[in-house]
Amino acid sequence: MKLKDTSNRLFLLVGFCAWLGLGVAIGSEEERSLARADGRIVGPDDPQKGCIKCHDGEVRAWEETTHYGAYDALDGSEHAEEILENLGLDDYAVESKRCQSCHVTMYAELEGDEPEGKWGISCESCHGPASSWVDVHQDFGKDDAGAKITPEERAKETDEHRRSRMERSIALGMIRPENIYTLASNCLECHTVPDPELVDLGGHTAGSEGFELVAWSQGQVRHNFLHGGKNEAATPERLRVLYVVGKVVDLEFSLRALSKAKEDGDFAQSMTARVAAAREYLTAIEGAVGETHAEAIAAIRKLGEGLGVGDSDALTAAADGVRASGRALAAKLGDGAGLEGISALLPDPSTYVVEKRA
Repeated sequence: MKLKDTSNRLFLLVGFCAWLGLGVAIGSEEERSLARADGRIVGPDDPQKGCIKCHDGEVRAWEETTHYGAYDALDGSEHAEEILENLGLDDYAVESKRCQSCHVTMYAELEGDEPEGKWGISCESCHGPASSWVDVHQDFGKDDAGAKITPEERAKETDEHRRSRMERSIALGMIRPENIYTLASNCLECHTVPDPELVDLGGHTAGSEGFELVAWSQGQVRHNFLHGGKNEAATPERLRVLYVVGKVVDLEFSLRALSKAKEDGDFAQSMTARVAAAREYLTAIEGAVGETHAEAIAAIRKLGEGLGVGDSDALTAAADGVRASGRALAAKLGDGAGLEGISALLPDPSTYVVEKRA
């Protein structure tokens, strides 16, 4: 976990829609109005609309993670207060936007209310603020008698209605697990630190050391209860896609962070090393994916080569190029079929980050 200076990422519904190519030119007038909503957090434990209403297993798994405990870990943290003091800020960490952006879920009960920290990193941190899409997501249609299907009866929902429900939810800002690039971007947004001052002056770490999407997502944060009563492991095919996309996203965010460096220092050196590491991983991936995807990966790997501290605009443009090409690649990778060569590169399950919350 880390701190960084951005506007609260949990209020980025507009950004999420832009990333997904979404807009307000679809659906009913009601849905278009919802898509312009402020992206408020519903919360995991709201009994009427919260995630726990239909995803009890997922919520219980989350409650055992360091993500869940992020707020409590930040509250009263001497290290966090020291960082803020180094920056000349006389704030409590849990009340500082500089910290809240990656450690806290901000909640406002009503539109226009001042949001306050309520949870650590929660469901909507990854899947998007739900106030705009939760009603659509929890509408399972009607049965043959015309009665509304309850969450407990959702097995009665028709395939056609489910497809429509998912499409409409996504259009309103929901980030689904199959949108791997955007989910991975949410991870890297807070496991890199695009803030030289926070690192060089504040003394914050320059990102989570050793972050690797497969090892970190398949350890303690895994919550795959969708098709059964137990926390299912990801399939080998999905692990391969996660690995490839994770390295591409790491390159994008490392380039984006490096673009913020104005002078040499711990921040610049760390991000330069991270860019180089991402390129090395992508070189290995090129040799493992076969001819179908190797050319696309090579083109992504080369973006921004030769750039460094002071090349801000060029590095940002390179990061944008990685993102555009990476999304296209993720779509082509599909369900991971034909990527058997990636299996040899995957981290061993014994290295998965599995430490539970104390």
